[in-house]
Amino acid sequence: FIVVMREPLSMLYSWFWYSCSRVKQPVPLRDYKLKGPDIFHERIVAKVRSFNSCIIVFSLEKCISEMSTNSKLFHSLMPKCGETVLERALYYIYIQKWLSVIPRERFLFLTLEELSRDWNQTTNRLWKFIGVSSFAVNKCTKATNKQKAVDYTNDPRLAMRNDTRNILKGFFR
Repeated sequence: FIVVMREPLSMLYSWFWYSCSRVKQPVPLRDYKLKGPDIFHERIVAKVRSFNSCIIVFSLEKCISEMSTNSKLFHSLMPKCGETVLERALYYIYIQKWLSVIPRERFLFLTLEELSRDWNQTTNRLWKFIGVSSFAVNKCTKATNKQKAVDYTNDPRLAMRNDTRNILKGFFR
């Protein structure tokens, strides 16, 4: 099994923007963008608050399940544009479940950041893990499209707010 994860804060913020690009908007996306960091902040605050309230009453697994199935507990927090998928960033919960039934040596865990930073070394680890010959690796590497992750931090107006970042860092601790 090959698992590629992205740093949780970056993944959440990227998904927030991506969710806006894939639905028809009542307001054009260009008008929405400048409000994006504030909207993301409000939604994260509400989602973290709801999640923290949920785990007081229910199990962690139940709250993650409720969040991911868009249940009544979290329904109002899941707009079409600017989706906040906090539950998807709780990688350790999913990994724990997998590792409870599948031996660790059958997994290769990678991060998007290491793929972006050192494509060749990371893909060589992948090829070795799946047992692909060096001949096949050379052909595949040449044909690979090295697509970069979306990064909204180049425009300071679109960057995630520091207070939002701190809330999320606290949540993931």
